Amino acid sequence: MARLLRLGLPVVAASLAMLRSARAVGSGVRFTSTASTSPAGTAGAGFRFEVVHESSKSRARAGQLHTPHGVIETPAFVPVGTNGALKGVTQAQADACGVQLMFANTYHLLVHPGPDTVRAAGGLHSFIGRRRPIITDSGGFQLFSLGQIDRDLGEQSELK
Repeated sequence: MARLLRLGLPVVAASLAMLRSARAVGSGVRFTSTASTSPAGTAGAGFRFEVVHESSKSRARAGQLHTPHGVIETPAFVPVGTNGALKGVTQAQADACGVQLMFANTYHLLVHPGPDTVRAAGGLHSFIGRRRPIITDSGGFQLFSLGQIDRDLGEQSELK
C-alpha cells in the first residue's frame, strides 16, 4: 500500500485497501461454482468463476475469476487504459500495485493504433506489454456517438 502512495496513486491505494478489508471479513470460507460457463474448446474455455464468500444478509459475493492470463479477485478496482495505456503508470508499476485487471476501449483501439498494428504486435497483451488480464468493451457506444458511418455501403458500412 505504501508503494501505491509513493507512486502518487492514493485513490488506487484506498480502493484496494477497502476491497482487501472487505475480503478479510469472509476469509477462510471458500465455495466453488459448479456451473460451467461454456464447453471445452469454445471461446470461454479457460475461464471459471469461483465464489469465495457470500453475505448471508445481502447475498453480495466475493469471488475469483480465473482466466488464461491470471486470477482476478472480485469485486475489483479496474483502471482504464483507453488506448491500452494507463496514464502516468507503467505496466510494471501497475503490476507492483496489485492491479489484476485493466480495461481498454475497443473503439479507441480501432481508430488508433488500429487492428493491423495490434495484430502485427502479436495481440493486445503483446502490444501493451501486459501479462495479466485485460477486458475490453464492444465499442458500440463510441461508434454511434463519436464515429461517422458511411451509410452508402449498406451492411458493409465501415468506420471513418
